Amino acid sequence: EYDHELKGRFREGIQWLDRHARRKHGRIFRNLNYAQRHELLDALAYKALHRPGEEPGREFYKLVRRYTEMGFYTSKVGMETLKNTPE
Repeated sequence: EYDHELKGRFREGIQWLDRHARRKHGRIFRNLNYAQRHELLDALAYKALHRPGEEPGREFYKLVRRYTEMGFYTSKVGMETLKNTPE
C-alpha cells in the first residue's frame, strides 16, 4: 500500500500483459480463455518457452510470483505447511 515504486511496477506489468494479450489474441488478458492465458503465462514462466521481446513480462511474472510466495508463506496456512515439511 505504501510502496509507490512497487505499485508502479505492478501497474506497468499488468498494462504490459494486457497489451501483449491484445497483440497476440486481440483481447486483454482477463478476457482470454484458459488456454490463451496459459500459453502467455507459460512463455513467461518457463525458460524453454521464452520468446524474444517478452523480457518485461518475464520480470513482471517473477515479481508476482515472489510476492505470491511471500504472501502464502507468511499466512497461517503457509506457516503450517512449513512446520509440516520434513527436514
